[in-house]
Amino acid sequence: MNLFNEPWIPIEGGLQTFWGILSDTDTDHQLLVNSQEFEMQFIHLLCCMGSIALQPKSGDQIRKLIKSVDIKQAQANTKPFADLFDTDNFMQDLVCKE
Repeated sequence: MNLFNEPWIPIEGGLQTFWGILSDTDTDHQLLVNSQEFEMQFIHLLCCMGSIALQPKSGDQIRKLIKSVDIKQAQANTKPFADLFDTDNFMQDLVCKE
């Protein structure tokens, strides 16, 4: 399962894809998780995925992205990293360089 492309995010109404949530800026999505601590970690993961997808360079870009997200550009931004977000090898192929 790929964390960007397949429905796995538990929200009211069922499972949703990352792209589905990112493109639906008019809805206040509510995560359905068991604990507040888990919800915070979940949000942190989604924020990190958003940073990879959106690649904002400044505060002004972040403010523009809140109003309108270019999903095609965001998907293109994640293409080089897509395999790292497959649950079969989630983050296993990362190489830390000094």
